[in-house]
Amino acid sequence: MSERMKISDEITVGPQPSADEIEKIAGEGFASLVNFRSAGEDEQPLSPDAEQQKVEANGLKYLHIPVSMQEMTPEVVDRFRDQYRGLPKPVFAHCKSGKRAG
Repeated sequence: MSERMKISDEITVGPQPSADEIEKIAGEGFASLVNFRSAGEDEQPLSPDAEQQKVEANGLKYLHIPVSMQEMTPEVVDRFRDQYRGLPKPVFAHCKSGKRAG
């Protein structure tokens, strides 16, 4: 997963990890994972529910905030901000490619 971008010491963004990559993310010291993908998007190696199970099985906190151009509202942004504050850091956040997450 070479397309990562470290935004700060608290957050890194990148493309959706596979199940094996989630284990690596946990081993790298990340404490939480945020998924910005909507259920049913193309090329989704794990559904949000399956991803949550894998993330939590590896000891990380999981947050799913579906974001799309049709669903991007101030309320979605505020919900993310509110929930992000309570997540253990550092956080790995993803969408399909990492652009939306960034």
